Amino acid sequence: MDVIFTIGSHGDPTALGSSPDNVRVERFVPQQGILPACSAVITQGGAGSMLGALTFGCPILFVPQGADQFVSAERAVNAGAGLRLLPREVAPEAIRTGLRRLLDEPSFAKSAMKISNEIADMPPPLAAVSPLERLVRSRIV
Repeated sequence: MDVIFTIGSHGDPTALGSSPDNVRVERFVPQQGILPACSAVITQGGAGSMLGALTFGCPILFVPQGADQFVSAERAVNAGAGLRLLPREVAPEAIRTGLRRLLDEPSFAKSAMKISNEIADMPPPLAAVSPLERLVRSRIV
């Protein structure tokens, strides 16, 4: 399997040492450029990475760290689109096992694709402008 591992804009890819030929370490990769080719995503579960993955129908292995990430992970797990590892559970074998399940059990991809289709069926953000303008005008008058 090919792996793209992002470490953040302030991270140093060389600090991790050499990587196998199938692993690419980057500071940042635009999601829309890579997610269409992904079979699964491992993320802390921030809104951007979660919605990005689900937009492209990618099942997710969540490793939440704080804020709303635990809630986001729970919602996606309950929808069948992913798995979650709590901070105390994070270990190489647990990550490998979770990722293998996401890739080997078709139900995860099917659930993620269902959410992807729901996202695609949503109206575009611009569709909210006119109704919001009408609402504001009605409150001013």
